[in-house]
Amino acid sequence: GVYSSMSCREFWSRWSRPATALIRRLIYHPLGGRRRWYISTPVMFLLNATGHFDLSLALVGEKREKWWMGLFGLLAAMAMLEMAGDSHVLRDISADGNAILPAWYVFGRVVATHVSLRVALYIMVYKCLGLSFAMIFGFEQTTV
Repeated sequence: GVYSSMSCREFWSRWSRPATALIRRLIYHPLGGRRRWYISTPVMFLLNATGHFDLSLALVGEKREKWWMGLFGLLAAMAMLEMAGDSHVLRDISADGNAILPAWYVFGRVVATHVSLRVALYIMVYKCLGLSFAMIFGFEQTTV
């Protein structure tokens, strides 16, 4: 599933396949894709963040721009660190086209991915959408 992803890029490719394909086609690839990841990745996440402002507005009555920008900034930073790291520790490409990376690096990447996704989930649920633990589990009624 999506939450068992081994990297940030794998998570995003599984999250919403139609949205991911559209964003890649319209933003990521025209800006240079992997060749110019240092430009295409932050722009892609920035535009994606702005697309979520209205979600908060509809659910909690305010856009919560700084939280959405912080959330997508964290996710962009993790994706960019992963791309930079992969290019520096890449040993070889296997016959099936997969990168051969050192085990220590893969382990660190998996831990960093899961920690950053948990932090991102917290920011999204509690800060961007203004939900509380009680609301999520039905102990408290929302007033929206």
